[in-house]
Amino acid sequence: MVFWCIGKSIAGFCHISGWYFPMWGAGRLERGNIVEYQDCAEYAAECGHAEMLDCLWSMAVEWEHERYFREKAEGH
Repeated sequence: MVFWCIGKSIAGFCHISGWYFPMWGAGRLERGNIVEYQDCAEYAAECGHAEMLDCLWSMAVEWEHERYFREKAEGH
């Protein structure tokens, strides 16, 4: 129910603001995810789980996502 309310609020705001704020917001979320994968990889290395590093870094495609959304917002 909470996520439904969040989704409906965002959808309503999109009709008012256009696509700029959704793209900007998505870029901000992706930027936060970059740090999470970096932190996770550091924790795995510290705990002696080097076998997980390649997998974690391969999932860290948020750099590309963040760049995509940032470029969309800048082009507005």
